[in-house]
Amino acid sequence: MPARPGVAPFEVHRRALASASLIAIALFGGAPHAYRSLLSLFVAGVAVASGLLFMRRSAVAQTLARGGAWSVIFPGVTIAIMSATHGYAVSMHALWPSLLAGAALLVARPLLDDERARLTFAPIALRLWFLGAAAAAVGAGLATTELALAYLSTHGLFKAGLALALLGTTLLASGIGLVKMRGWGIFAGALSAILAVATGLSFGWYTLTWPLVATSIPGALMVATLLAARAGFGSTSRDVGGAVEHEPGLALRTTHRIGDELRVELAPHDEMHARIEHALDEGDTGDVRERAAAL
Repeated sequence: MPARPGVAPFEVHRRALASASLIAIALFGGAPHAYRSLLSLFVAGVAVASGLLFMRRSAVAQTLARGGAWSVIFPGVTIAIMSATHGYAVSMHALWPSLLAGAALLVARPLLDDERARLTFAPIALRLWFLGAAAAAVGAGLATTELALAYLSTHGLFKAGLALALLGTTLLASGIGLVKMRGWGIFAGALSAILAVATGLSFGWYTLTWPLVATSIPGALMVATLLAARAGFGSTSRDVGGAVEHEPGLALRTTHRIGDELRVELAPHDEMHARIEHALDEGDTGDVRERAAAL
């Protein structure tokens, strides 16, 4: 598989290995009930989609892919803890999907520092903390949605399933909004934290209370990271080789590939804008820097 321009060969191998690890979960029995239910198809679909997203270079794709991997790990770890605390042995069959997902995350870790990923997600500070919160929110949202599907398909648990579906949707929205650098992503994160605590405490089955309350962590982390960034913690950054400087105290900014601030300046220069967009698509970030600096 030839490397694209601007992409190191080892990056292609990392993407392929991470992608294969997640797709293997769907192909070789990671989904429950042998794909005979909506839930099992959803789990398999998330694994395949996340594996394919690892092949993309943008921060949005990488974060969604990581969220898909975490959606396998979170339930696996929860089930393992529940089994151990109730005196049951944890089988390798139940653990290996989580191990494969963890391997995918480990292999793909350097891809967050890919230059395209940095161009598509560049807050002024605490970039990795924001990315971690977004990936955790997507993972928790997908895992909660899986639980919601199980409840919705069970007689007498429809209302609880709707509550879980609302929580899962809010978590997903917060993660996607944050990695797209939309301000509403933080508000959705704060809302998801409140919903997580309320949903967890309202469940009569105490075993599910602490996992559901734990899904408040991504939203709380988003808010805490935003406040820390606004307070000046973390290093500042410049976009596209210093072509755009961030305003003091601005923790998040809406971006489209190379930043709305830069896009505003590019608007009168449609030809130059088109060339920069084309260079990004081709992975030629050096050309992006040259053209942006010339504006």
